[in-house]
Amino acid sequence: MRPFAVAVRFVLHAGQSAEFEPLIRQQAAQSLAEPGCLVFEIWQDPTRADEIFLWEVYESPEAFETHLKSDHFQRFDASVGGLVRTKSVETWNTALSFDRPESSETPDSDRSLS
Repeated sequence: MRPFAVAVRFVLHAGQSAEFEPLIRQQAAQSLAEPGCLVFEIWQDPTRADEIFLWEVYESPEAFETHLKSDHFQRFDASVGGLVRTKSVETWNTALSFDRPESSETPDSDRSLS
């Protein structure tokens, strides 16, 4: 397996986080159901409510390309266009280390995302 990482940073128009959050949560759930998606984390700092950071890991660059072509991604991308001021995407294709968590328990920091 050759994992492929993606970091996405959304800067929303002021006051749009309440509308954006349910859409990105649904996108995360649908993405994690894809066979090639290993990690899809949503991060936010309460002091910067209009910024959202995604950390995604896929089995391969091809799995990420399949994700981008999925109906759910296409719908999400179209539905948030008016909410997003800027979006940046960075990718990494070489993991110096990569391990999946061994525990099936959700860490306390993740509980607020469900």
